This record gives sequence, C-alpha cells and structure tokens, in this order.
Amino acid sequence: MKTAVLAWRGLRREWQARELRAVFWALLVAVAGVVSVAAFADRLQQALALQGSELLGADLVVLTPRPPDANWLREADQRGLRTTVVTTFRSVVVAGEKTVGERFPGAVATYTIEAMMQDGKALQSGTSHDLGQNFGKAFNVT
Repeated sequence: MKTAVLAWRGLRREWQARELRAVFWALLVAVAGVVSVAAFADRLQQALALQGSELLGADLVVLTPRPPDANWLREADQRGLRTTVVTTFRSVVVAGEKTVGERFPGAVATYTIEAMMQDGKALQSGTSHDLGQNFGKAFNVT
C-alpha cells in the first residue's frame, strides 16, 4: 500500500512538472496517427476490392485464404470461364528510433512511426524528438 501511495505522489509531481504531459500528448498523437492510417488503409482496401470486382464484372467471387487449386482453375478454363487471381497484403506499421544521421539536429533521440507501402517506400506517420537539455542550455532556459 505504501508503494502505491509513493507511486501516486511521484506521478502527480511529474504531471505538475509538465514534462510528463508532453510525453502523454506525443503518445496520444502517435497512437491517433497509427489508428487513422490503419483505418484509412482498411477503407482503401475495401473500396479497391469492391471496385476491382465491379471492373472484372464477376458473377461469382471466390475468396480463399490460400491460392486456388490448379485443378479448379483448369476446370474453369475448360468450361470457358475467365478467372483472375487477386492477392492482397495488409499494410505494415513500424515504430522505432531514428539513427544518429536521421535525428533532428541537436536531439538526444528521435522516435518515429512509419507505414511501409507496397512499393517498399516508407510513409512517415509521426515523429517525436527528445531534445533533452541541449536547447535549454543553449538559451539559458531551465
């Protein structure tokens, strides 16, 4: 019980110092960014799948977690049916720390959230810089 009281007092003291507030808001913005990118990617995937089936003019859409059996595709071809195999991928979101060369100049550390696109490029979704005391010391701010 004593440990919980001490932890609560420490948390309250850190919250009043405003440094914890900045971390909280940065974390909130980062999570909101990841959630919005994931929601956008999901909506985009649904729209593309819907429009793709309309473009194909499909009378029957067969969804399988694995590629269809070659015998099944051969049978469809013998019956004069046209088939199309569509493969979809989920987007990948990566969170991590930037290298020294990629950091904000003067920052102690730079953290980022990036969504990996299908063409191999990264879409930077959120960045947070730990400036430490470097800027405060340079301008005599404590």
